[in-house]
Amino acid sequence: MTSELNNGFKPQPAQKRCGECGRLTATFHSIYKGDGFCCACYARVFIRKECQACGQGYRIHPKQDFAYCRACRPKMIPCFRCHRTNYPIGCYFKDKPVCNTCAPHFKTEKACPRCGKLSAHLAKALEFGVTEAICKSCISAYYNPCELCGRARHPLKEKDGHHLCSKCYRLGLIPCPDCADDYPAGLGLRCRDCYLKKLTRSKAQIAIHLYEQKSTQHDIIAFAEWLLCHTTPLKAVVSVNRFHPLFKIVDESPDEWFLSAHILAPLDKELLRKDGYARLFYESLGKIIPAEVLADVSTWRSIYKHLEYIYQPNSYPLSTEAQHYAKHCRTRIERNEIKLRTLKQQLSAVVSFTTYLKRCNRQLSEASVSEFLRHYPGLEASLTGFLVFFNGPRAPITAKRKRCKTSSKSILKAYLRQPKQEEKRPPIKVIYAALNYLHGVPKSLLPQVTMKHVYHDNETGLEVRIKGLRYMLTLTHDDSD
Repeated sequence: MTSELNNGFKPQPAQKRCGECGRLTATFHSIYKGDGFCCACYARVFIRKECQACGQGYRIHPKQDFAYCRACRPKMIPCFRCHRTNYPIGCYFKDKPVCNTCAPHFKTEKACPRCGKLSAHLAKALEFGVTEAICKSCISAYYNPCELCGRARHPLKEKDGHHLCSKCYRLGLIPCPDCADDYPAGLGLRCRDCYLKKLTRSKAQIAIHLYEQKSTQHDIIAFAEWLLCHTTPLKAVVSVNRFHPLFKIVDESPDEWFLSAHILAPLDKELLRKDGYARLFYESLGKIIPAEVLADVSTWRSIYKHLEYIYQPNSYPLSTEAQHYAKHCRTRIERNEIKLRTLKQQLSAVVSFTTYLKRCNRQLSEASVSEFLRHYPGLEASLTGFLVFFNGPRAPITAKRKRCKTSSKSILKAYLRQPKQEEKRPPIKVIYAALNYLHGVPKSLLPQVTMKHVYHDNETGLEVRIKGLRYMLTLTHDDSD
């Protein structure tokens, strides 16, 4: 009796809930944007239209706007991504049909339960006992490569001692429709090199929609052809999409991009290497980046790096003052009041000083400035400009480093204590000290004196002749005073 009941028992299909009326149903008659519709709701919600291609009637959702039935859409509407026709519909993107080959690019990525990587190509492998959806990389681990085409396929068949995939087993080598060379049938519609060339051109065609200027769109197509002529097809397909940031700069300033360091500075330095493909491509067109522009690009990168730290959202010591000072320096560089390297040094001093205060947990004071300059004496001038800028209501503290001035007399003493060297004139610094100490020449006039004004006389010693005046300098090593 029990066996008869078991034999007569048939499992019921899983029940699904209609997204319109909420009733349970065995199957959905149609699905629109994730909501399933039962037969009754499908006939009530979906409106009936006549196909403009075949004349047959069909139903679509009121929010859809198709002029063709589902069978005619692949023939009349090209794929949204690859623009081919006569394809099986894989999905819809913004109510545009997408072929089944391009459909994975529009699916939401999910984590693979095996390796944890995000992928839109999750599938089961029931022939290997895998009942959960895993990524292609995990599935290919169960496959063995075909010995002719090299692709991982399952199952493989043995022919003449070789394990081949089904296509290579049936067809072997076939001629390529593009180059007429023989290639393994398992590779697909064309040989590997022709496939890579077509893929390179296809990527360039898709990329032209990223740019507004017709000249830039023409450049990206010409760049793909240039890559195919100067590199291998594999390098071309990998490199064609790597230089989009540079082409974006070209699109914004098509005439002066290669002459402006300010425009090129946001680019990564790898994009402007002298052996970079995009740079070589534009050099072949006569658009050569000058060496002085490349030098300024490096300086602008450092300036942008300092500005990124100064304008960071996190609080740090003197953050408001540093931002005001950075704005002041940028205004001066726009007015050509300071040089680019001066702007870099000024911002570098601000970043170094504020970082020092934050690291040591100190406040702005004369002691902290002196301690900082003891470790970084080369930033004294730039830091002084930052502190003097706030010598007022913003920053009441004006910290200056005390300089030890060397007198002319001490310079002469130090020189005369040294052992005498035959036929060697004293340094210009000693000449200045002697003129100031012995003859009272003001220090403001000393820079006018150069070594060409100094004459040597065996009887009188040194003589300085300038503007009709003569100054005798008797420097002997016997008397230090």
